[in-house]
Amino acid sequence: MISYKSLFFINLVIFLSLAFSQTKTDKVFVDNGILKWSDSQKEVALFGVNYSTPFAHSYRSIKKLGLSHKKAIDLDVSQFARLELEAYRIHVWDREVSDSLGNLLQNEHLDLLDYLIYRLKEKNIYTILTPIAWWGTGWPEPDLQTPGFSSKNSKSELITKPAARKAQANYLTQFLNHTNKYTDMSYKDDPDIIAFEIINEPGHPADTAMVTEYINEMAAVFRDQGVTKPIYYNISQNWSADQAAAVYKADIDGISFQWYPTGLVKNSELTGNYLAHVDHYPVPKINDAKFNNKTRMVYEFDAADVAQSVMYPAMARSFREAGMQWATMFCYDPTFLAAFNTEYNTHYVNLVYTPQKAISLMIAANVFRSLKTYQEFPSYPQNTQFNDFTISYVQNLSQLNNGEKFYYSSSTSSQPKNPEKLRHIAGYGSSELVRTNARGAYFIDKIAKNTWRLELYPDVAKLKNPFGRNSLDSKVRVLLNNSSSFTLNLPGLNKSFFLFPVTEKGKSSVIDNGVVSIKPGVYIISNKEWQSLEGLSFGYRNISLIEYPVYPFSRTGEYVINHSPNQVADKNIWKPTFQIISDSPVDTAILFIKQPGWRGFRPVPLNHVEKDIYAKEIKEGIHNGFIEYCLYFRTVDGEITYPAKIKKNPNAWDYYGDQTWKLKILPENASFSLFNPADDLENLIFPGFWGKFRLNSSVIWDQKQNPWYNLELFDFRQQVDDFTFQIELDDKADLVNMSDFSFIEFEINPANSTVKEFKFQLINSAYEVIEKDITISADSRLIRIPLKEFSIKEFVLLPRPYPHFLPYYFKTNAGKLSEDSKKLCFIQIQIPFKNKMESIDRLSLQFNKIRLIK
Repeated sequence: MISYKSLFFINLVIFLSLAFSQTKTDKVFVDNGILKWSDSQKEVALFGVNYSTPFAHSYRSIKKLGLSHKKAIDLDVSQFARLELEAYRIHVWDREVSDSLGNLLQNEHLDLLDYLIYRLKEKNIYTILTPIAWWGTGWPEPDLQTPGFSSKNSKSELITKPAARKAQANYLTQFLNHTNKYTDMSYKDDPDIIAFEIINEPGHPADTAMVTEYINEMAAVFRDQGVTKPIYYNISQNWSADQAAAVYKADIDGISFQWYPTGLVKNSELTGNYLAHVDHYPVPKINDAKFNNKTRMVYEFDAADVAQSVMYPAMARSFREAGMQWATMFCYDPTFLAAFNTEYNTHYVNLVYTPQKAISLMIAANVFRSLKTYQEFPSYPQNTQFNDFTISYVQNLSQLNNGEKFYYSSSTSSQPKNPEKLRHIAGYGSSELVRTNARGAYFIDKIAKNTWRLELYPDVAKLKNPFGRNSLDSKVRVLLNNSSSFTLNLPGLNKSFFLFPVTEKGKSSVIDNGVVSIKPGVYIISNKEWQSLEGLSFGYRNISLIEYPVYPFSRTGEYVINHSPNQVADKNIWKPTFQIISDSPVDTAILFIKQPGWRGFRPVPLNHVEKDIYAKEIKEGIHNGFIEYCLYFRTVDGEITYPAKIKKNPNAWDYYGDQTWKLKILPENASFSLFNPADDLENLIFPGFWGKFRLNSSVIWDQKQNPWYNLELFDFRQQVDDFTFQIELDDKADLVNMSDFSFIEFEINPANSTVKEFKFQLINSAYEVIEKDITISADSRLIRIPLKEFSIKEFVLLPRPYPHFLPYYFKTNAGKLSEDSKKLCFIQIQIPFKNKMESIDRLSLQFNKIRLIK
């Protein structure tokens, strides 16, 4: 008979054996709510991206373009490594890899996922898989018919229907045990797949007990298959306290969050300072041990529709402050599709096509790794410099400067902290180390004594709004195989040095004056002459010495991008500026201008300023009124006039084009329009009112053909406290000197405005506000607000962020801010609802142009 003492030791051996087995296969574990590395016991902090080439629109589009999915994956994973990303997450489109009963389909989608995971492992990038997405596979196209079990059930039915649960359990079992032929490991056993998230953005029924039951049932499937890795479940989608409690009471190890601080799908670029939206990530306070003992991850995030390169480091800082230990941006654009940005038009990040945002993402990865879990920070603007990082909206700059690394997303005047210890430079624009006219990213890494590896990416030309309705038939950006000049001031590098091309496989050449002109590619720069790569190595982030993740160039085509101001004051200087992109060199560029009543155009030769930029300062003929103009240029392939795109000179007898650009020439003491209802409707931003009432936003015309903005709120169904909307001012205010103006002015139409009071706020880039409470009466028409000193006031965060528990108002507590340059950013109009909703039938407000008055 076995004694109790013997049983104790047998159980102890079994326990230790299991524990040892877990530490052998699992790279991470959860300790009192903190995710830690099994080997070092240190806190985990992993930052990266979502990326979906194996599935849905990406898969179909790459196939439609006749390109290789595996080459696409090779290219993009190499970029992940170059950007120092260490995390990959995807919600698997289960509809594409399962049948109606949840059986796993061995098809190309699954094969590509296997291949992607294999390539990620080669770059030491860790993975979290979310096996169930539920979503259809169409977006942004119509959904296709797919065999998977999700296509038969709503999101909520995945939780409430026994048959749907059975299919999920079957699918999860087969998914976890699927053997990746490239790694020869199952998903459950692959140590670099460090965790699983059960389902993407679940749709919960009202029955919270059923929610907890569902989570436990699905988690049990993982455990029954021998999974000892952390299991996560979403807590932020459609947040409510009751649903959150149902999640954190379940038998899971972690909870997953999202963050879309600037909303989604505006269909145009958001302009202005949006750093207030990412100041902090205040997870609701919950005093419950079951909540606090779970690790936290961010499965998706992005500052959607924002093209600036300042948001990601601020978000990374706020994530760490909130206790997040994993954060993956949604969604990295495959390079093969990034010229079109069709996959998710509200998101746009790719190293080659959005170099400044990509460098900013790289800096954010370093922010995330360097900060402690739950480390606290002050509020904006005191948090724009922290540790070794700097964020500046005015300069559109994210920067890392820690001695070993010097990274910057825009030109910077900062001195590197310790040049002698410097090993890695990544940038866009110029710095104290690099002077360049390149319009792409570059990386400079020290690989030997006085020897550096320079990796230059192509120039990028911005053709149009990348956040609009996009198509594979129309590019939003193109790559240019231009030469760029570099003046290098690298530690240890002589003014006279050797340049050895790696990707072009040329011969070493001597650079005498420290200035070199190079095309995109990889180069060795050294005091020593290298004629081959023998004796050199790189290997940083598992990147090889010759690795260069850029797709080969094809013909660019022909484009003209007009960067000219569209209005100027009477008798001022007008500087029309154009970017002419052509596969053939331009030998002549002429501006043709015409004033009303002229029969023909007056030619004005343009100066070739640099690369593909042509410009001229013009003062003659700049008088009150307007000018029509067009651009004519010649190459060896012929002549053409833009914007009509007619292959003739505009003064030719048979020129038939009637398309021109127009320049407004305003009187010297004219008002300046900040909002014109006829032109600026796309600059309006509304809160997400999600069925609480209906809205009509339109332009109407009075009898004198003057435009009026018309806002109507009606069909109220829920109580709300206010309705606040925002007018983005774009870069209009950059064209004027604010000190020249005394008032901001607009007219109200009291006859057609049932709103009787509202708050008007003019907000600048330092989050200072000019505020006035407006009361409308029968005889109030002209509203004139003095442009006195800006002061600190709270304002509404618009667009409204996801998740919904994030703050409604923002107010800096900084006092006067020390921005070097302040810009006008937003106008906000807040309509309070003091009555009960039952007594409100319809609210309306009409006003005309909002303008600055001298």
